[in-house]
Amino acid sequence: MHSARVLTTVFALTVLLSVWAGITAVAGSFAFPGPVTVAVAARDIVLEGGFSSAVATTLSRVLLSFALGFGIAMAAGLLMGRSVSGERFLEPFIIIGLSTPAVAVTVLMLMILGMNTTAAVATIVFVITPLMVQTIWQGTKAVDAELLEMARVFDVPMTTQIREVFLPQITPHLFAAVRVGLGAAWKVVVIAEFFALGSGVGARINEAFELFALADVMAWTITFVALMAVIEFVLLKPLERWVFRWRHSPQRQQGQPGI
Repeated sequence: MHSARVLTTVFALTVLLSVWAGITAVAGSFAFPGPVTVAVAARDIVLEGGFSSAVATTLSRVLLSFALGFGIAMAAGLLMGRSVSGERFLEPFIIIGLSTPAVAVTVLMLMILGMNTTAAVATIVFVITPLMVQTIWQGTKAVDAELLEMARVFDVPMTTQIREVFLPQITPHLFAAVRVGLGAAWKVVVIAEFFALGSGVGARINEAFELFALADVMAWTITFVALMAVIEFVLLKPLERWVFRWRHSPQRQQGQPGI
């Protein structure tokens, strides 16, 4: 199973690089730099002194914003999923948040709060929180109410209900919310840094843009995507496998309740 996954990933990347090289051959390396040119630019970027500082700055903004947004989303999503009144009250705010363009939010926050990290964090929280709330909200509504009712009828302790009935059903939605939130946070922070902040990956992309160094813009983008891939495959996926290890337990495979 693991070998098949690796082979599929390698094949997908090979197809992507082939298409990329084909576009470069047709359009020309000046109009659309090829994989080798961008790889050389990425190597130079990684080896230069400012790379780690730019990545650390952007990453710190993303993690702080995500922590704030996820905390708000958990509270709002659980409330909306378990309370009709809470759902009716908060739904208009979620719709407004989902409908407002990220660029408009960025500009407004920068104009109101100034060209600083506070504005960037506020922008990210405003954009990613409704996305995560929507996922957690729908996941909470999908929890099997009959199982919860059965647990209450048999006087199962509340902590056991949460641990054994509620959390196993909502946890997949929490992981989905994490991925949605982090993915959106990466995009928004780069926009904020590009527009106004003098530090971070977005600022470096802006520098390359002003010099019309297309290969450098693509190189910074790829290194950032690679960082996201590392977080996904080194942190999130192993954690997800550990949390859902009960699905592959011998008792589960034999049709018996897992531990």
